[in-house]
Parts: sequence; C-alpha cells; structure tokens
Amino acid sequence: MTFDFVFASEEYNAWVGSQYNDVFGFFISGPGIVGDPGAGGAKNIALIPNTATAVTINNVNNGSNSAYYVDNTGGADLQYDGFTVGLTAKSL
Repeated sequence: MTFDFVFASEEYNAWVGSQYNDVFGFFISGPGIVGDPGAGGAKNIALIPNTATAVTINNVNNGSNSAYYVDNTGGADLQYDGFTVGLTAKSL
C-alpha cells in the first residue's frame, strides 16, 4: 500500500528547533502490523525516505533533510511558510 503526500506548515521557519513541532503521520494497524511505541498498536508509515524518522518541522527543514524541503517564506500562491517535496508513505 502506498500513499503520496506533501506536508506543509505555517510554523516553518519561526518554530523549527523549538518545543513546538508540527508533525505529519499516516498510521496503519491490523493483523501483522507491529505498532510504534506509544501509538496504541498503530504504525506510522509517513517517514523521511530511507529512514525510520517521522516527518516534522524539526526533522525536515533548511538545516535537516533539506533535500525534501521547500522554503516558501513570502510565497504568493500558498499560505504555508514551508512544505515538503512529494513523499510516499508505504507499507510492505
């Protein structure tokens, strides 16, 4: 199963590295699924490519995993101050 997504946040860049951390999760559960700790038996499959790291403003930004980040500060067509490139959540 795959799910294509873009994560966007108005909290870029002002809150990156702070105690506030917007996050995107796509959780699945069911027979044969081993859940993530603290996720009640569900597993987050919305991860930074080739990692086990969740997509958040602290994990994808100008300084971290920047290949997946688009800085949109002052953008004319989209309100959010930043967003990811197209990513794919998948479960094997």
